[in-house]
Amino acid sequence: MTLDFTTLGKNGKNAAAGGGDGSSPEKPLVVTQQTLQRLVADSATKLVVLHAHLEGGTDSPVMHTIAKSLRPEVPVLFAIIDARKNQFLVQQMGLNQLPAVVLLIQQQIVGILPSKEPADRVRAYLAQLFGPQALAAPEEEDAVDDVAEALAAAEQARGEGALAEAAEIFGAILAREPENLKALAGLARCHIELGNFDQARQILALVPPAGDTDQDVSSARAALELAEKGAEAAGRLGDLRQRVAANPKDHEARYQLAVALNATGDREAAVDELLSIMRADRAWNDEAARRQLVELFEAWGPKDPMTIDGRRRLSSLLFS
Repeated sequence: MTLDFTTLGKNGKNAAAGGGDGSSPEKPLVVTQQTLQRLVADSATKLVVLHAHLEGGTDSPVMHTIAKSLRPEVPVLFAIIDARKNQFLVQQMGLNQLPAVVLLIQQQIVGILPSKEPADRVRAYLAQLFGPQALAAPEEEDAVDDVAEALAAAEQARGEGALAEAAEIFGAILAREPENLKALAGLARCHIELGNFDQARQILALVPPAGDTDQDVSSARAALELAEKGAEAAGRLGDLRQRVAANPKDHEARYQLAVALNATGDREAAVDELLSIMRADRAWNDEAARRQLVELFEAWGPKDPMTIDGRRRLSSLLFS
């Protein structure tokens, strides 16, 4: 259910447009325990955007996004509250993670957002709250910045293991830019890491022909191929270790062990096993160990520390 923003105060005006009470993301109202009730009362006729901040961090990207995203007809009041000095109020508002941005309408909390929520997700939330008719058309430069910010947030979430959150952000980007190669590759990687190989393959099938040589796409495709091979080998990890221990010259078992180790996240050990094969017999199986190393590096990406270290070790072995 969306809220009808036209029912809010007729005299109010979006602060970003230069009217209303004069508050803005740059000059928000400072709220204390004594003035909070008046702020709540103001929410009867305005959208109140309250940033509960920690010491030294009064600015919030979310407030700027809201100011740019809403049409001038939507009256907005921007305010800040020091969470450390007003802990009781913060607890009453149910803020478990700080800093955060609280949205109040008609004297009720209608949303709580992290203070650095990506712009695309903030716009999506505002559209859900008020309906898309309340949103201003994003300027082209702002839209590019928003996508770049969202991509960075998605990659950070994926790197931290928050795969569902990362997938949601990548999906929001693709809703705006269906052929965004970084978002397609990122979303595919989320599904790979979740073990949803079929979905990852379907996503990569959406890559336009011009994107086939893109580094992110190539890495995602290599990661999918490795994950599928590794999923089978990982179930035989114990058996493969025993085979290698019993016969160190069993290069096929060591090769499969490397694939399994990578699939289970032990990337350094995977590189060790493949380099071990190359030291013993560089030409084994048409240089399969070297080719598998190259595939690992492609899947991990050129800037990954393991790729950089692995390439250095491989070069040292090849030219020794």
